[in-house]
Amino acid sequence: MVALTLAALASIGMLALVLARREPWTLDIASLPPAAEVTVDGRYLGQAPLRATLAKGQSHLVRVERAGFEPSTREVKPGEWSLHFVLKRSPFLISVITDPPGAEVLLNDQPVGTTPLWSFTVPGEGVQQLRLHKPGYRDWSTKLERGAPLPTLIRLQPSR
Repeated sequence: MVALTLAALASIGMLALVLARREPWTLDIASLPPAAEVTVDGRYLGQAPLRATLAKGQSHLVRVERAGFEPSTREVKPGEWSLHFVLKRSPFLISVITDPPGAEVLLNDQPVGTTPLWSFTVPGEGVQQLRLHKPGYRDWSTKLERGAPLPTLIRLQPSR
């Protein structure tokens, strides 16, 4: 009788453990900047910050994305209660055309080519310094910011 009672209790314990693994758990998801679009296992949930209800006992794939930033994906395992994503600005493309052509293009004092330079990638993080150098002409420079207009044609001024 004692063995039967212990076996029954063990079965009930196992059943409780199986049910506990299937119960959902909540996960708080935040992003910096806020309002990133959140998907879990490919299913759209809304904008961060938010609280997601996830199936317990399995890992899930959480992805956040926002325009102008690189998307980020992480696997979350049972027992994790919050995720905080810090998104990095995505790189952007610019073109540099000068009159006269043939100016050396430097990004943060590193050469990237000569004009006309139809398209090159600028890192999205931090402040980027663009400088143009051509012997016999004054250097031209500007700080690059995402969305800030760059002249379509940059007229270099002769040095005196």
